[in-house]
This record gives sequence, C-alpha cells and structure tokens, in this order.
Amino acid sequence: MKELKELNHPSIKYGAWLLADGKTFMHFDQLENEEAHEVLTSMESFKKFDAELLASGLETEPQLDLLSLVASTEVFF
Repeated sequence: MKELKELNHPSIKYGAWLLADGKTFMHFDQLENEEAHEVLTSMESFKKFDAELLASGLETEPQLDLLSLVASTEVFF
C-alpha cells in the first residue's frame, strides 16, 4: 500500500478489507485500463505480495471476480 500511495497513479485505485470472519481479506482494485493493470502487476512489492500469498498455505485458493460497473454515485475514471 505504501508504494501504491507513493506512486499515486491516477488510473489505479486499490483497497483491502478484512471480512467479518476476521481472517478473510478482500482486495478490490479499480483500474482504468490495461496500462494501469500492467503498472500494478509489474511493481516489485506486488510481485512479492503475490509470491508470499501463494506460499503462505492458504485455506482456500484466491477467487478472482471481474465486475462491470452499472451505476455509481462516484466518478471513478
């Protein structure tokens, strides 16, 4: 998060939440375009996080859901 905050890329919004079970995390990224996705996934800190996550002995495999914005009170990009 520190590196993302410092990068302050206008096309990347990223957050992480802890779910009610106290052990499940939800990571939510909003990327304006493929270039923003490439910036995020090429960051050394992101690569390190990804490698450590997969090596940590997760109870369940991470689930990736792609969302399509229908309506919002916010302007994202």
